[in-house]
Amino acid sequence: MQMPQGAFAGSHHVEILFGAPGGLFSSPRRDMLQRHLWMTQVYGEREIILYEPGQEHRLYVDARCPWQSNARDIEDHAACPSLRQARSHRIVMRPGDALFVPCGFWYAARDLSMNISVVFDQIEAGNWNDFIEAAAAAQYRSDHRLRALAYSAALRVLGPLLRTAEWLGAGRALDWGHDGSSGWKAARRCTAHRL
Repeated sequence: MQMPQGAFAGSHHVEILFGAPGGLFSSPRRDMLQRHLWMTQVYGEREIILYEPGQEHRLYVDARCPWQSNARDIEDHAACPSLRQARSHRIVMRPGDALFVPCGFWYAARDLSMNISVVFDQIEAGNWNDFIEAAAAAQYRSDHRLRALAYSAALRVLGPLLRTAEWLGAGRALDWGHDGSSGWKAARRCTAHRL
């Protein structure tokens, strides 16, 4: 079974971002498909503000695009007074830094110098169901109800198949330091699993 490609419409799995200083923070956002994000700073400095999940009522969420905020300047507390009360964490990323942003966290970014960042998405067992709901919701918003149901059904079947394939060792490169101690081969060697 293959992942429905339309489930990723409008998103990029890996992005290389080039930035320059002098701008405002971006509007707060979260990943539209509830994927985890990994941000890696290659060159220069970038400031990130993370907003904890569960406080969307303070982030001026756009009803049409519920992964984006309508707050255009997050430091303008006169225009967006609730943002001042939002629980947040500020991070300055420097070359070599990596930041994991779990699904559901909101973030805003500002370039502090000329910089290059690499961002990629991750789906795994912990956010798989959230991903399914977000992919189906994106289709519902586009008035594709039948496609939303098909994506949801296909992805719900695909999840356990992927977990089983990973457990059996699919995609595992033995030359990356893997010692072969997990998966079906290890289960066969383990006397506790024998009858």
